[in-house]
Order: sequence, then C-alpha cells, then structure tokens
Amino acid sequence: MYSSEHSAPVGPGTGATFDLDAYCARIKYTGSLEPSITTLKGLHSAHVHSVPFENCDILWASRCR
Repeated sequence: MYSSEHSAPVGPGTGATFDLDAYCARIKYTGSLEPSITTLKGLHSAHVHSVPFENCDILWASRCR
C-alpha cells in the first residue's frame, strides 16, 4: 500500500502535475507502487475495471466528442 504523496510533471511546459495517490484512489488500486511487473499488472487491471472507455482522458477530466 502506498502511503506518501506521489506527483510528477505532466507534459513538458504545462505546469500540470499527475497526482498518483488520487489516481490510485480513483481506480481503487491499493497494491504496491514498487516498480515491478506485478505492480504494472495490478494497475492495469484496476484501470481497465474502473475507467469506462468513454473517459478517454481522465487526467484532464475532458469528454470524448
């Protein structure tokens, strides 16, 4: 389980950041964030089962047109 704040820049020059903790909460992922194939599989599965295909850009909260 992750317990610290995680954020990273999103897109060069945008000033925007990606809040990993918020993303993990959004997709209901509670596993390890240790870089491993197990983590990748867990994140992928949680994303696929939590984000409808219509939400193409959940980072920017925009809608498909």
